[in-house]
Amino acid sequence: MKMSKSEHAKIIIEKSISFDGIVASGFFPSIDVLNDFLMYGHDCADQDDLMPKWIPFKLSKTEFEVVLSWWQTLYPDAKVSNLGVKTNNHIDWFVEAYEQ
Repeated sequence: MKMSKSEHAKIIIEKSISFDGIVASGFFPSIDVLNDFLMYGHDCADQDDLMPKWIPFKLSKTEFEVVLSWWQTLYPDAKVSNLGVKTNNHIDWFVEAYEQ
């Protein structure tokens, strides 16, 4: 049985160095930033290539809501924010989130 995109995204996020680094920030990326991350096919913060690469994909709004809901069950105070970043570039967003 094929895994749903939202389930695939959850697995990627669980293993992601980038997401591990933002837990304390209390923020979660917007759908556009998350899709930019997922379309990249690997975690840029994983400079040692410890995490497997993935086939790039995007989430629909409904799929994003599933992932966000899951994240908020783990981190109830997390909220979606662009953190003042003017683009949907995930690297810029994660840099800003780390600084929070």
